[in-house]
Amino acid sequence: MVDQSQRDHWLHYLLLHSWADPLLYQSYLPLGGTGVYDQYGQPYNTTRVVDLKRGLLNLTAYKEYSPLSLPTTFTAVYSIAFALATSAIIHTALYHGQSIWDKIKNIKTKDKDVHAKLMCNYPEVPNWWYWSYFIVFTVFSVIMIEVYDTGLPIWGLFLALFVALAYVLQGEFIFAMTSQQISIYLVAEIIPGYLLPGKPFSNMLFKTFSVQSLLVGLAFIQDLKLGHYMKILPRVTFVVQIVAAILSAVVQIGVKKFLVATVPDLCDKHQANILTCPNTSFF
Repeated sequence: MVDQSQRDHWLHYLLLHSWADPLLYQSYLPLGGTGVYDQYGQPYNTTRVVDLKRGLLNLTAYKEYSPLSLPTTFTAVYSIAFALATSAIIHTALYHGQSIWDKIKNIKTKDKDVHAKLMCNYPEVPNWWYWSYFIVFTVFSVIMIEVYDTGLPIWGLFLALFVALAYVLQGEFIFAMTSQQISIYLVAEIIPGYLLPGKPFSNMLFKTFSVQSLLVGLAFIQDLKLGHYMKILPRVTFVVQIVAAILSAVVQIGVKKFLVATVPDLCDKHQANILTCPNTSFF
């Protein structure tokens, strides 16, 4: 039986938190949304606290200006992200651990299906192809972070790639069974935030390498699986994927540089053609 104190508690919650608080503070700080606000309820002006030339946080200016205020949307997103960071690993270990271990030991758990038998007629992609691709673009990444003075140390680059690698196996199991890609946004934010404090540009670059490496890796494996079912030569699938990745990167960089140079209010909240860059602003 519910006692008087419990009834009072829920009555207080319903009247104040579910009704009064939204009415009082909705105009001051939205309950939902992807924006970040200052203590005055205005969109947070990052240029006041970040040295754009050096990519460093001005802690004195931050204390003088305002701490960050986040809508409740972030509470839900971060709670789910924290749960996902560990549950993806535990779920994969509990439900697929034995199968993974058998594959590691090269033990056949079942006979090859018809697709695998037919694909045996085609030569596999040599391992050195993958290693060559990895080494070449890792070298390019190292050159980029050093030449452009990003503030991200080389060990930070390799740690970012390791974080992505740590979630590839779990991500593929979940992606294959549910068609849903897992996200490691929060993990890729917390690690550099702790190891590289006061360096927002370095943090964002670390996050980019981690998140994008995982997403592109999942897409690459998905296409290899499609090629497997469609009986496309593995080497052809590999080459097509690499060429497409290079072309798409060049085109994206070209288009974005063109837009930045020709659209003065690009990504502005009130941009005339609604080029508000929602994904970029949130990322």
